[in-house]
Amino acid sequence: MYADDTTLHTHDINKEEIERKLNHDANTISKWYLNNKMVINSSMLVGTNQERALIGHKLIISIPDNPITSVETQKFLDFHTLPVEIKGNVTGLHGGNGIEIECSYTKQNFILITVISFLAFNRSSITYNEIAIYVPNSLSYLTDNGQYLKGRVTLMNITQSTTRAVMTFNEPKYIDDTLYQCRVNYIASSGVKNTISNSTTISVQDTHALSVELLQDVRGLYGENGTELECSYTKQNVILIISISFLAFNRSSIQFNEIAIYVPNSISYLTDDGQYLGERVTLMNITQSTTKAVMTFNKPMCIDETFYQCKVNYIASSGVKNIVSNNSSISVQVQPSVPDVFLLLNAQIKSTPGITDGDNVTFVCSGDVGRPPRKLIFQKYQRDHSLLINYTATNTSIQEFSENCSYYRTSYITFMVTSDDNTAVIRCAVVSTLAAENMYVESEPLDVNYSVKVPTIVKHPNKTDYLVGVDTSISLNCVADGNPKPNYLWYKDNQIEAISTSGNLTFTNVTTANSGIYTCVVSNNLNDVISTKRVLMYLSIIKEVNKTPIIIQSYTENTVVIAVGAVCGSIILTLCVILFSVIQNKYKTCKCLLVRTSHDRSADYVNTTQQQHLSLFEGVGRTLDVHNYEQIARTEHLYNNTNLRSN
Repeated sequence: MYADDTTLHTHDINKEEIERKLNHDANTISKWYLNNKMVINSSMLVGTNQERALIGHKLIISIPDNPITSVETQKFLDFHTLPVEIKGNVTGLHGGNGIEIECSYTKQNFILITVISFLAFNRSSITYNEIAIYVPNSLSYLTDNGQYLKGRVTLMNITQSTTRAVMTFNEPKYIDDTLYQCRVNYIASSGVKNTISNSTTISVQDTHALSVELLQDVRGLYGENGTELECSYTKQNVILIISISFLAFNRSSIQFNEIAIYVPNSISYLTDDGQYLGERVTLMNITQSTTKAVMTFNKPMCIDETFYQCKVNYIASSGVKNIVSNNSSISVQVQPSVPDVFLLLNAQIKSTPGITDGDNVTFVCSGDVGRPPRKLIFQKYQRDHSLLINYTATNTSIQEFSENCSYYRTSYITFMVTSDDNTAVIRCAVVSTLAAENMYVESEPLDVNYSVKVPTIVKHPNKTDYLVGVDTSISLNCVADGNPKPNYLWYKDNQIEAISTSGNLTFTNVTTANSGIYTCVVSNNLNDVISTKRVLMYLSIIKEVNKTPIIIQSYTENTVVIAVGAVCGSIILTLCVILFSVIQNKYKTCKCLLVRTSHDRSADYVNTTQQQHLSLFEGVGRTLDVHNYEQIARTEHLYNNTNLRSN
């Protein structure tokens, strides 16, 4: 269906007719192609008028063996895309050979490739100019704009089945160091189309050039000494170093300006564009044998944060040359400061405002966080156990200081306080490797109000039973936690009136009358609501028991004594049986009493054990219980003493 797939026929076609057809727009050419059911040799569509005329005298037109009908052309109406790519970024030596740029394309649903073109970027006109043309099944040639390449490049011939075009630079020159593109012109069912590739570059290097490098990405501390820019170069067949220059990028003019010049074996000085550096930099002197130039910033400022280049001017065998280094940058850093604002709920934290358990509180912290801008974090610090808990700010904003290129940050945090936060300290700290120690500000201890918690009673000495005459002092200490501080009331047994309003209850003249159930009631007032908690304990005080030893005597070597002893033994045995029966009867009576009274006891009562079951009592001053716990205790001790005497 294409020209290279059919028999070629030569026709003499009028030159003016060809010119007229070539000057039509894309749609006209496409319609002309479809109406004549012919494939036009693409040499018609390119070149100068003179070139077209020469081709036009013997224009080759391909007539397919099976001409395309209007129905068949519908196959090409859906798609006519053609991806084009130029292989990129080629490096070659000045005067060398073998540098190639390659244009590759993928044919998809098109009718005819008409021409492939290479375009070179002209730095003077700031446009891409067509420099070489490839005509499938015909010839490849340089355009008028590409005549500077004549004799130095080789153009390959292509066909309709070719998928790439190559231009080889046999003798690269500095003029070839520029950007290139590839353009493919083709005919689709919708008309004449073209696709342009990406851009690529040819980098031409001098065989006698030296290499130059600027150390990458220097960091300097604002106002501090010792920030250096170093330009190092390796001399290769260099006749003479003329000068070394440092260039700084000007953000206003968007260009690199020469700010300092180093002349070997002479002087180093600041240019007119570098006068803003004044006395803030030191320039080292260099010689012809030197391989580096250094500029030291004694006091970096905000204006010094920009990009830099190094340029070496030298004389080689091919003439005066220069080479520019890579880009480097100076990053000016600024140390942060201690935060200068720290507020709670729009009030100074030093005023220690009242906060209640469960409240949501907001802290705001502001300060100079340096450059690059660092973060502010919040910490909760409990002085009693030195535990730091870090919190991330829930909201933050930042603004730049123009005078020292630093940043000012404001951060907020909101969290719910609990009773555990009482007396805690909130800190706002700067997180930075440049920050000194203790770069934080902290609040006064938080005053968190919360209801009184269930108290505990601590006995001293800690015993189950206390003996009269042995334990001369007993102390009951009721401990409760709450803010405001709780009030204390002590009650004994079922008495209505409190026996003490102190947290500590002490007995110095211990008697059995001190035995009984003691209740500690604690309370505090929180937002006009009184909160009450209580705990009870049984205190057992008994008299010391007298123990009587049993002495058994034996007699021997006398039969009368033995007989008397036998009789006495019988009597004693009888008395023992009677005594055993009496004891058993008393034991049953006491046991019944104990079982009966135990049903009357509170289920939560345990002798000498703290009771923290809050349902025992519901109000302060109410009768505690109607049962006589002292009688029960005495009965138990009576039984214990009787049992002891029986033993």
